[in-house]
Amino acid sequence: MIRTEHICIIGNKMKKTIISLGIITALFPALANAGNAYIGASVGQANYNDLVTSDIENSLSSAGIDLDDSDTGYKLFGGFRANDYFAFELFYANLGEVSMNFGSTSSFMGIEEMTVEQDTLGASLIGILPVADNFELFGKVGFHAWDSTVNLDSDVSIEGADGTDPMFGAGIAYKFSSISIQAEFERYQLDETDVDLMSIGLAYHF
Repeated sequence: MIRTEHICIIGNKMKKTIISLGIITALFPALANAGNAYIGASVGQANYNDLVTSDIENSLSSAGIDLDDSDTGYKLFGGFRANDYFAFELFYANLGEVSMNFGSTSSFMGIEEMTVEQDTLGASLIGILPVADNFELFGKVGFHAWDSTVNLDSDVSIEGADGTDPMFGAGIAYKFSSISIQAEFERYQLDETDVDLMSIGLAYHF
């Protein structure tokens, strides 16, 4: 059975995603007319660092509790390249989820699985270093506003923590015609937890 709490949280997350995409989309007619604008998407692996110590993880495993701290993540982004060396970018990222499976034999208060999903909206300043024909290296630093959703089994979703924290990243890009392909590493700070996103993406340049 889908409960009212679940519908409300799904609605809030969809609303945030739609607003995020709307902001990025609304900015691009003006940027495209000015030239040097781009939009894109990327997908990859999100890893949550140092959620628990190795001793605690071993204790959980011994109790039959499975902790999974990696998941698929994706990002939608758009930006404006000021010149050959600098760009400004807006992004929406879903950083996947952390899951804890208690199993039917070690269920916690009747809950067999709990997941925590993170998504975020932010902006970054990008420094670019052309290194060869069509190849360039880049680094970025910025801030992002994130929130989390806690899912208990498949019945209940509740709002979790949120905050605003820094992020940074680096990568390499290859551009051909109006399309570029890029591979990058990004680290998103969520309070005291770091999430690393390794991704591959495509961008279209106006």
